[in-house]
Amino acid sequence: MRFLVVIALFGATAGTAYARDPQEEDHTFVLGFAALKAQLGDVMGNPIEDEHPALDADAVQLTTTGFAVYRLGELPKFTNGAETFTLKVAVSAAPPIQSSTNSSLARRADCIISRESQGDPGAVNRRSGASGLGQFLPGTWASTPQGKAGYSVFNASANRQAVIWMLSVGRGREFNTIGGC
Repeated sequence: MRFLVVIALFGATAGTAYARDPQEEDHTFVLGFAALKAQLGDVMGNPIEDEHPALDADAVQLTTTGFAVYRLGELPKFTNGAETFTLKVAVSAAPPIQSSTNSSLARRADCIISRESQGDPGAVNRRSGASGLGQFLPGTWASTPQGKAGYSVFNASANRQAVIWMLSVGRGREFNTIGGC
């Protein structure tokens, strides 16, 4: 009898958990995934989680109709299981990531990265939402050339270049750790 009661309670609880509408929570597409959504419309559905890093990708995000993925060196993609769609951009849309920078700025950027994320490109501050090597807030990331080009905040190379850019244009004070660097 006790066994049946436990099963009945568990079954009711499990059923309730899956009955919740995934769109009730406030999740959004940002940067490259937002651009892909703009191109695909309803095909891409709505986000049911926030973008986050994964073991085999720099950023992933589940939607009501499929799965969005970004990998370093590739454009964002979306699959609904039957078809895969890739973001279409103009050739000039993404500025090249600089291969050489002022060594003083690069050293300072490396110091900020070490203090902000301990060098973890997948770091996320659960309280503020700051993400990536430089712990960028979404609005700050979107204001950088790398963010505007659609690079993921979890792309280590783009994130480091964004830190260097922030320093080069006088926005270094936006990093909490600038005083120690």
